Amino acid sequence: MGTGNTSNGLRDESSRASEVVWRYLGMLAMASQYGVAPDPDELNRLESAFVGVAADYSLRRDVSRDAWLDAGVPPEVLDRAGITW
Repeated sequence: MGTGNTSNGLRDESSRASEVVWRYLGMLAMASQYGVAPDPDELNRLESAFVGVAADYSLRRDVSRDAWLDAGVPPEVLDRAGITW
């Protein structure tokens, strides 16, 4: 019964990280494309969640700092996430 829990847990964690990344990037894109200021509380929540998952996500997906910057992630957010490569 316990077999596979670790791999399922890793998949769940990976799915959660992907969701956080895409929700954060989506919010940044909406703000940039439509000039709509995001809700500050939601932005802070998503930004904090992004900072918590971005370094591992970057390593797993081979996403560089330059790619994040091109996607609109502010450099100070990447600094907080520890993404320097």
